[in-house]
Amino acid sequence: MNAAIDYEKLTFEALKSPGQLHAAYSAFHQYSIANQLFAASQLSQIEPINSYGGWKEIGRQVQKGAKGIALMMPIFRKAKEEVTEQDRGPPAFYQMRRYWFPLSATEGQEYTPPPVPGFDKDKMLSELHITEEPFQSLSGNCMGYAKTDARIIAVSPLAFDSFKTLFHECAHVLLHPGILSADDERPARDVREVEAELSAYLVKSVLGSTDGLEFSRGYIRNWIDDGTVEKVRFPKVYSAADAILKAGRIMPTPA
Repeated sequence: MNAAIDYEKLTFEALKSPGQLHAAYSAFHQYSIANQLFAASQLSQIEPINSYGGWKEIGRQVQKGAKGIALMMPIFRKAKEEVTEQDRGPPAFYQMRRYWFPLSATEGQEYTPPPVPGFDKDKMLSELHITEEPFQSLSGNCMGYAKTDARIIAVSPLAFDSFKTLFHECAHVLLHPGILSADDERPARDVREVEAELSAYLVKSVLGSTDGLEFSRGYIRNWIDDGTVEKVRFPKVYSAADAILKAGRIMPTPA
C-alpha cells in the first residue's frame, strides 16, 4: 500500500480528539475511516466534499482557483473485458489523488447533505458471520473473549462498556484468525490487544459514542510500548474498523 497516509500519526491524533472522528464521519461517511480523518486534516473546517464532477451533477460549480484535497484511492488493473464492481477483485495498488473539493469552494444550487447512516449490532454480526454466545468465562477480569476460528464472541454481562467490548472481540475475529488461546503468540498478545482495542475505539468514536473512551485509551496505554507500536499493523486496524462499521450500517429510509 502506498505510504502517503501516515496511519500511525492519524491514529494517535484520533486518540486525542475522538469527537473529530464522528464529525468527519458525519461529513464523509461514504469514504473509509482513514480517508475521513485524512480529509479532515486537510480542511480548515469539516464540511462535505465531492469530486468536481460530483458537485456538477448536483448543480454546484467548483470556484475558479479552488484547490482540491487528496484521498487515497484504490487503483484496479485494466481488464480485457468489462467487469462489475464485484468481479474485479482486490486493487492492484493505492494512489493519492487530489480530486475532491469542499462545499465552501463551490457555488450553485442549495446543498442538502445526505443523512448519516444508522448502526445495528445484529446486522453487523450477521454480515460478518460472527455468532455471539452466552458468556462462559469464570475469570472476573475477563470482560469478553473471541474464538476466532469459530467466529464466536462473548461479552460479559459485567463489562463496563459492552458496546466497545463487542467491537473489540469482533476485531479479534477479523484481525487474528487461528488464535486458540490468550497465551498464543501469533502475533504477540500485546500487539493483538492494541490492534483490537484501536479498532473498537475507532468504530465507537465514529458512531459518536464517546462515553468511557478514557478507559479505552487507558487499556491501550496498558498494553503498548515502543516495541509494540512498531509491530501494530495500523492499515489492518483501519480495515477491521471499516468492516465492522460497514456491516452494521443502516441507510435511513427516504422521507
